[in-house]
Amino acid sequence: MGRIKNYHIVLFAFLLALSILLHYLEGFIPTIVPVPGFRLGLANIPIVFALYYFGYLAYLILMLLKLLFVGLLFSGFGPSFYLSLGGTILSIIITLMTYKFLKTSIYATSIAASIFHALGQLIVYHIFFQTPTIYFYLTILAPISALTGLFIAIFDKILITRLPGSFKENEKKRRF
Repeated sequence: MGRIKNYHIVLFAFLLALSILLHYLEGFIPTIVPVPGFRLGLANIPIVFALYYFGYLAYLILMLLKLLFVGLLFSGFGPSFYLSLGGTILSIIITLMTYKFLKTSIYATSIAASIFHALGQLIVYHIFFQTPTIYFYLTILAPISALTGLFIAIFDKILITRLPGSFKENEKKRRF
C-alpha cells in the first residue's frame, strides 16, 4: 500500500514539474494566431490528465500549485499573474462543475475550462482597467480557446487510453 502512495506522489510531482516546464517552453513557440495574449495552454495537458487520473481534489491542488510556481518563477506576481489567477479560478469552477456534477466527457470539460479561463482573464482585465468593451474580445478568444481545449482533450484521451486497465475501471465507476 505504501508503494502505491509513493508512486502517486512521484507521479503528481512529475505532472506539476511537467506543467511548469510546458508553460515555460510554450513561450518559445512562435505565435500561430496573431491574437494578443493568446497561448496554446500546453501546461494544461498534465493538469487535465491529473483530473482524470487522480480526481478533482488533486486537480485543484495541482492547478493552484502551478499558478503559484509560475507566478513565482516567471511573472513575479505582476499583472499577468492576476490575469492568470482570474482565469484559473473561473476555469477551476467550471471544470469541477462539469467533471463532478455534470459528468461530461473529457472533451466538454477541457473545452469549457479553456473558454472560461479566457473569460476569467477578461473579467480581471475589466476590473483593473475599467474597460467593459474588452468582453467583445471573447468573440475571438472563445473559438480559439475551444480549439486549444479540444487539442488538450484529444492528447489527454490518447494518454488515458494507454493506461493500465485499473485506471479505466475507476473512471468507469466515476461516470456511472
